Amino acid sequence: MAIYEVTIAHARSDEHGKGTGGEAGDQKQNKENTKGELLFETYYVSGDSWDCVLRCKNDYMRELICEDMIKAIRNKNIGYDMDERYTLYDAVKNKAYDCSAANKPVECDCSSLTTVCANYAGIAIPKDTRTANMQTRYSNTKLFKVYTSNAYVKSSDKLIQGDILVRAGHHTATVVNTLFHLTRMLKKKDEMMTGKDVKALQQRLNDLNVPDVPLVVDGELGKKTDAAIRKFQKDNYLEVDGIVGANTAKALGFLYC
Repeated sequence: MAIYEVTIAHARSDEHGKGTGGEAGDQKQNKENTKGELLFETYYVSGDSWDCVLRCKNDYMRELICEDMIKAIRNKNIGYDMDERYTLYDAVKNKAYDCSAANKPVECDCSSLTTVCANYAGIAIPKDTRTANMQTRYSNTKLFKVYTSNAYVKSSDKLIQGDILVRAGHHTATVVNTLFHLTRMLKKKDEMMTGKDVKALQQRLNDLNVPDVPLVVDGELGKKTDAAIRKFQKDNYLEVDGIVGANTAKALGFLYC
């Protein structure tokens, strides 16, 4: 597994692994709020290839698409059901399409979830948009570039945060992070903390030129890595505690769960 990897977010299936028939809301969500009927997942190619990548030309709007998608994954009131796909849209339409504002159990499918997130970003995508017409609908806004070459639809190498992956008639997902997906709090302990997420942290600190002397990317959170964490926190007006929790992880650019 690479130190850096692309994480996508999407709505996949109901609590029975089917497209319809489940209860409203996410019945499968884990305690970390990362996997369920809606989930974060390491990038994969749908079928033989995604058909296209839709990239919003406006950086801020692209960030908002990503932000609302993350809110949706973390909200256990949002589940999957193709027959009830509009209930999320209807629930948040008058709440600026903010997925965290869905305070009662509702449903969506992959494309209707993406429609809500696009509208949250201020992009007027019609309610009835589906994967079969997503490329046309999003292109018509004049706000998106469409990529169809193999470098984009068969690989994650060129993807950036907020990119929308589409396989017409089948599925859509959104890139929510292009760094490692941190799943635990990282800090120096009496016993050495080790692992691939520590490697990702060390590499990220080096890439940001935080330590005066680059850290050895060995996956061991020792004194030098701890000092670099604290320097980063001080430089970014964060609590200087040497702990890579939600706030420090976000400042570093990681998705933290």
